Amino acid sequence: MRDQMEFKLHKTPFFIGDLMLLGAAFFIYFQSKLPMGAWQIFFVVVCVAGGAWLGIMPFLLEYRLTLQLAQTKGIESALGQLQNLEQVAGQIGGATAQWQEIQEQAAKTATVAEAMGRRMAAEAKAIAERIGLKRDPMTQVRDLSVAEQQLVEIARALSMQSRLIIMDEPTAALSETEVANLVRIVRALKAEGLSIIFVTHRLDEVFRLCDRYTVLRDGHYVASGRVAETNVEAIIRMMVGRDVGAGAGPWRSTPSSAGR
Repeated sequence: MRDQMEFKLHKTPFFIGDLMLLGAAFFIYFQSKLPMGAWQIFFVVVCVAGGAWLGIMPFLLEYRLTLQLAQTKGIESALGQLQNLEQVAGQIGGATAQWQEIQEQAAKTATVAEAMGRRMAAEAKAIAERIGLKRDPMTQVRDLSVAEQQLVEIARALSMQSRLIIMDEPTAALSETEVANLVRIVRALKAEGLSIIFVTHRLDEVFRLCDRYTVLRDGHYVASGRVAETNVEAIIRMMVGRDVGAGAGPWRSTPSSAGR
């Protein structure tokens, strides 16, 4: 509305011209003798028609200006919408490019992850075969037996290229067959140069597996040495603090001893 008001015409000149023409028509009419001549009638008609034309001309011009303004506004609005569409198209193009880039990155990541997964599966299978664990690498640990879970712990240490493995009472919950398998694995790892701290209260395991021993009693260090230079009676004496017969069974449940 403000833009339309700016194009309103000043109508006073038109109204003055209209009044002058009508006044000229009345003047000719009153000054002429009746009946008026052809030229007098012609001038009266011209004056009245001119006055009428001047009376409606400003309104017609305003109407045309209003139409032109509306058309201009429509064109400006259409241009604005086109510009908005161009911006939206640019944004969509940018988003599409970003999405394609993300898809490419995702595809590359999936390829790398797949390769890593295959490599990890191959490494896990090789380590499992190395320690005699005959299980699918994708099996969940909760579905494994206690002995198999111990093998998984050993496999994890081997996967990290550990050079020292600590086993705390590893045979406590194993059957004789599982103990024999663990002994085989420990000997194989020793042969490969790994160091193993084997904590146990079963002295037969110390003499089967260990090169050196360390005895603890009540949480305190007692003694250590080479297994080949001692015997069961001496280790029992260090464990309990007094002489006990080697065949007296209770030494198997006394505080723990450790061999390496």
